[in-house]
Amino acid sequence: MFAAFPSSRVLSEDEIRPTPHPGINLEADQVARYFAGKAWDQVTLADLHQDYVGDASACLGFMTVRAFGYFLPAYLRECVLWLYEADMTFDSTLERLTPSASHMAPEEFSEFTQALSQAQKSAIAHSLSYNSRCCIALGGLDDDFAGSALQEYWGEFS
Repeated sequence: MFAAFPSSRVLSEDEIRPTPHPGINLEADQVARYFAGKAWDQVTLADLHQDYVGDASACLGFMTVRAFGYFLPAYLRECVLWLYEADMTFDSTLERLTPSASHMAPEEFSEFTQALSQAQKSAIAHSLSYNSRCCIALGGLDDDFAGSALQEYWGEFS
């Protein structure tokens, strides 16, 4: 599902940190240090919970739009593999893909989606579709963020 996302080129701290100068946002600095030099396909939920000293569910929000797009497949993969274990990481990841709930400004969401290929948009849509079906089938999850994301934007790519 995620073969459309190349992992050969890793990002530097400066490509991950949304502020141009270290020290302005400590969480963004911490995220940049943790993710710099890692390929997206090497990032796992277990590693995030074990090795990252902050809130793993907030990491995508402290990245540049480019870094968000690069590491998103890791988060989506973990949401597929570890639906309940992902906990708030699941909610925050899927929420960021829902235009009306995303903490991204509309122009950032547009920048993110315009940088994606059709194959990448399709992979995201299929991941969301799977997660939405799981939310409905398993019950017990408060919100179907995946279903909302599909309705608002991603559904046309599934």
